[in-house]
Amino acid sequence: MVALTGAGMSQASGLPTFRDAADGLWNQYFASEVATAAALRRDPQKVWQWLRALVQEMNVALPNAGHIALGQLEQRCKVTVVTQNVDNLHERAASTEVIHLHGNAYAYCCMDCARPMTMPPGPVPDWETLSHAVRCSHCDGKIRHDVVLFNEIVDATRMEQARIAIQT
Repeated sequence: MVALTGAGMSQASGLPTFRDAADGLWNQYFASEVATAAALRRDPQKVWQWLRALVQEMNVALPNAGHIALGQLEQRCKVTVVTQNVDNLHERAASTEVIHLHGNAYAYCCMDCARPMTMPPGPVPDWETLSHAVRCSHCDGKIRHDVVLFNEIVDATRMEQARIAIQT
């Protein structure tokens, strides 16, 4: 079985969607300032602070009945979750086969070469601490959250994994 999930799944856990008319994140922020590849190049600190605040909201959100049902279903049959969400709520509800099309806010990569990077243990540091403390071992680039921003393409490997899961 393959389950496709998006913003509505996480909204039921209290996380705002990006486009909802009432409480959508784009009602509070301009996407061009905090969620584009250009914004990341122009002001990585601002993008980091925005994503860090989102991660803090994600940390207090709890998996809802939909997340839990998919996790429990995996106990009975093979279930692959293909999600646009970056919040790890599926994993927190015991799903183990999760493909994050738009990345994962709890994963990190190099801003320059896109190689996966490991975050230091503990809470997510502020940008000033992080930008000086953690550098890519391959190219010395700065770290970023491994999420797809506007004007970036979805990782081809993730797309292929989703295609194979759905086709199978």
